[in-house]
Amino acid sequence: MLLVPCLRLDAASLCALGSLGTVVAWSSGITSPRSDSALFATAGARAGFDWPLSAMLALRAHVDLATDLRRPHLQVDGTDAWTAPRIAAAVGAGFAAHFE
Repeated sequence: MLLVPCLRLDAASLCALGSLGTVVAWSSGITSPRSDSALFATAGARAGFDWPLSAMLALRAHVDLATDLRRPHLQVDGTDAWTAPRIAAAVGAGFAAHFE
C-alpha cells in the first residue's frame, strides 16, 4: 500500500510518502533452501513539477526520497546476506492530462 498526499502550488508539488507491505525472499543452490517474508514500512517525501505542453497536456516529473523504518534483512546459514538500504531514491516522469 502506498500513500501519497500532496500539496500543489501552481506547477510544483510537495508530497508526503508512506508505504507498507511485505518483502518475500527465497534461497536456492544452498544446503538448506527456504523462503520467508517480512513486513516493511517506509516514510519520505516527493517533490514534483509540471511543464505545460498544451492547454490539456503537461509533462510531470518527480524525485522521491524515503527511509526504511524497519530495515528487513536476509540471512543465509545465520549470516546476514542482504539488508535493505536505509535511504532510497527514485525519479519518475510521465504525462498529465487536464479535463475540464
